[in-house]
Amino acid sequence: MVATNWQLYDIGQQINEAMFKDGSNSGYVLKPDCLRNNKKRRIKTDELPNILKHDIPQYVNIEIISARQLPKPKDLKERTFDPYVELEFYNGKVDDVNLYCIEGKVGSYKVNKEITALLEKGKQSPDEILNEFCDPAVTFKTCVVSKNGFRPIWRQRCEVKYSSNASNLTFVRFLVKCNTSEQKDVVIGVFCSKLSNLKQGYRTIPIYDHQGEEYIYSSLFVNIQYGML
Repeated sequence: MVATNWQLYDIGQQINEAMFKDGSNSGYVLKPDCLRNNKKRRIKTDELPNILKHDIPQYVNIEIISARQLPKPKDLKERTFDPYVELEFYNGKVDDVNLYCIEGKVGSYKVNKEITALLEKGKQSPDEILNEFCDPAVTFKTCVVSKNGFRPIWRQRCEVKYSSNASNLTFVRFLVKCNTSEQKDVVIGVFCSKLSNLKQGYRTIPIYDHQGEEYIYSSLFVNIQYGML
């Protein structure tokens, strides 16, 4: 049993909710197959590094196309703002990263070299493996669309080739932010999900506020593809 801080809708709470949104929202999920389908009744702690070793090559391609009816940040006196999206990728040893722009200016990305170096050691302690969830392995940032919160268009394609493990606990988080004349990097909303729970292809995804409540009229339009290499 684990206690979480429900007073703060931070990354820990978001990943926890994403973990339990699998299927019918029944309130529980099964352990990964690598921890269940074992002839032994128990798995020793010193066996975990081999089980959780990141040696399964996979890929994920996410195109951030557009958004609609983004809410104005609180206390914003101006009528317009400049929105952009950050895409964070959690868990996995990043092997290759690319960012393409189909329309407009290209954004940027940043790879967390500390996590990559940690996973390249080969054998880590369970504590080190669990701590890798604290920060994203790679972060993408789209270009900024000037003065258009109603229907901004980005057309940014984010591609990651990475090595996962048998547990396949890979999460993605979309952060919708904006710049104003007075403030920079203001968070408008967020969406976090386990990668395997996302349907592939073109789809809209919801946006949630700082309390975890869904914006009724706001959403992101994306194209998602992922699988084994």
